[in-house]
Amino acid sequence: RSGARATATLLSVSKSAEERQVWNDLVGDRRSVLPVQFAARMLANEAAQGTATLLQHGAKEAGPYQSYAPQSGQILGMLEQMQEDFEANLSEAQKEELQAQEQYVALKAALEEQITTSMAKLDELEREASANAKALSDAKEDLATTRETRSADVKFLS
Repeated sequence: RSGARATATLLSVSKSAEERQVWNDLVGDRRSVLPVQFAARMLANEAAQGTATLLQHGAKEAGPYQSYAPQSGQILGMLEQMQEDFEANLSEAQKEELQAQEQYVALKAALEEQITTSMAKLDELEREASANAKALSDAKEDLATTRETRSADVKFLS
């Protein structure tokens, strides 16, 4: 079974019909005298030589897409730049947020102190208003008493 797996694996790796034919010639017949390992090495060598040849010839053998130049390097560069920008912006935004939080805490404390002071002032003003209302009431009573006394004195003297 391991020979069948190796055969299936090598056939799936093979790309050209020529490579498959070489494989079938060497290993396809189970009665072949060449071991599977030797055939695998041979195909690997041929694939390495084919890759080197393709790299040497460059775009000449690239087929109908000769003018295509991969843009992935530029795209990755743009993405890396965007990431750097976002990280810088994130850092800046976090600093601004921290400052805003500190300002909020300071503003909240100042407003709470102002509310406390205003409440104390309101209590004092309410006490003064109450005292003034009592004083007014007392003054009105005194005025009424004084008028009655004056009226009685005017009657008595007349």
